[in-house]
Amino acid sequence: MDEGGVLQASPLHALRLTKGRYFASTKTLDDSFLIALMDHLIPFDEHKRLRILNQYQILDTPPEVAFDRLTQLAAKLFKMPVALVSFIDADRQWLKSCFGTATFEIEREEAFCAHTILSDQVLVVDNLAQDSRFANFLKVIGPPNVRFYAGAPLKARDGQLIGTLCVLDFVPRTLNVSEQEILADLAAIVVDELEMRLAGREMRDNAMDLRHLAQQNHQQAIAIENLRSGVIMTDPHLPDNPIVFANPGFYELTGYSPSEVLGRNCRFLQGPETNQGTIQEMRDAIKAQRYWYGIVLDYHKDGSKFVNEVSITPVFDENNEIYSFVGVQNDVTERENARELLEQGVAERTADLAQSKLEILQ
Repeated sequence: MDEGGVLQASPLHALRLTKGRYFASTKTLDDSFLIALMDHLIPFDEHKRLRILNQYQILDTPPEVAFDRLTQLAAKLFKMPVALVSFIDADRQWLKSCFGTATFEIEREEAFCAHTILSDQVLVVDNLAQDSRFANFLKVIGPPNVRFYAGAPLKARDGQLIGTLCVLDFVPRTLNVSEQEILADLAAIVVDELEMRLAGREMRDNAMDLRHLAQQNHQQAIAIENLRSGVIMTDPHLPDNPIVFANPGFYELTGYSPSEVLGRNCRFLQGPETNQGTIQEMRDAIKAQRYWYGIVLDYHKDGSKFVNEVSITPVFDENNEIYSFVGVQNDVTERENARELLEQGVAERTADLAQSKLEILQ
């Protein structure tokens, strides 16, 4: 093992975590002994997993409706009293969304989900009290006396398993194959939500870089011209905050020419199905001179719709007065269509499952 705690060579691709210490197979510890100790495991590539987890900047953030809706849906679908979205940190399980419990953090040694992230498969434990891995956990032998657990891992970038969507009950039960697939689909939606937020932050960082480029020399400004993303700058000192600069990426994205864009407010991209609630949120952010990120249904010049991922960053001068707004736009239609198909698949599987149960009862 090196100084960073990474296992250099062993037939076992796992480490054991106990009281914050890592143990691995060495010449003095054979694999059979390690297997006997494997009641709490961590992945072999734990350092990479934690690095990926930290990229999402999700730990210790406040509750959010997007995640709470998913735990409520999971609890309702499976008729479970508890559903959680959680992330496995170095020495704890941190709960982003808790339905049916007020707990927000669990020691990793006492976390059922620490076992779930050892495999990319759904983990189902019909009776925790009869499973040697969990029978002595505090929440099993004492209040709330948890008996059933099912968790689907959250598979993030590079295949790293950073957390789980799980459901729990206080009586033994099970999940059939169809139900496990639904749980896995819901976990995939959690990851999609994380990816969208990460993409938004990356767009914000890109916009900040563009601001610096625009304030520097001509050669650096050329980089803006060559970006594939659509980039515009507006002048809030002119009536209606018109576009005063657009790069070729914007013209390619929208289908409009410079003469049709410059001097106009970017609302010309909107159409009948554009969500006006989202547009109002964007306008409020511009009025308050703060950063905004969102997904907008916009229209090309030919009238076809596209899903536009938009970030808007205010640019201030040396006196901290508003100078301009920089907007970065990307066509994410394919990504959003894939997301909708996944959600539709969850709904269809749920309906099929409900129908099957109804037929069994009849």
